This record gives sequence, structure tokens and C-alpha cells, in this order.
Amino acid sequence: MERYADHVKIWLPANTMYMVLNTNDPTVITGMEEETLNSVKLYPNPTKGTVVLEIPEYMKSINLLQVYDNSGRMVYSEKNLKPGQKQITLPKLSNGIYHIVFDSPKNKKTNLRLLIEN
Repeated sequence: MERYADHVKIWLPANTMYMVLNTNDPTVITGMEEETLNSVKLYPNPTKGTVVLEIPEYMKSINLLQVYDNSGRMVYSEKNLKPGQKQITLPKLSNGIYHIVFDSPKNKKTNLRLLIEN
């Protein structure tokens, strides 16, 4: 729970959502926000090596983005990505499936697959 002058944020299980309660009338919910990395978009997929990452405004940031090949070797990493669109040029990678791991400010992780076709 986080207390502010005019409202209280109450985190629900697994820190995936919170409710904002007005302290003048605690029966009124004035907002809800769900932190979900599933709404992060990565395209085009398949790609030749350049992708666009789209982070929704409500997420505030992604702490860490990592790209792994099928053997588990990290081939790309970037920290503190802000909301909006960001073009990412991956290093010259062989054709295949790569695993993208996102880490949110609340340490919630999501994995995506990216297909490289040169």
C-alpha cells in the first residue's frame, strides 16, 4: 500500500494491478492500472535484424530487454527503455528463433519469440 495526501494505492496479488482509492470517500475507486508486458509490441516479426519496440505510456519503463539465441547465449541487451516507439538494430544474427525477455520495474518478466530471416 502507498499513501498519498489525497489517495491510497492498494496493490493486488503478485503486484500486477493496483486500485486508487480517494481518501475523502474510500468507497470511490478513482483509477486502476494493470502492469502487463503483453501489451508491448515488437514488429516486424520475422525480421532481418531491425525491429520496432512499442511500449505503452502507462508502463512508464522497461528495466531490461535481453535477446537470447536458442543456445541461451545473450546476443543483445538494453536497459531503462522509456514508453513510445524505439527502433532496435540487432547485431548481425544467424537465421533462427531468438527469445526476447522484458523485465518491468516491478520485476515482472515476459518472453517473446523473434524470428530472424536474412
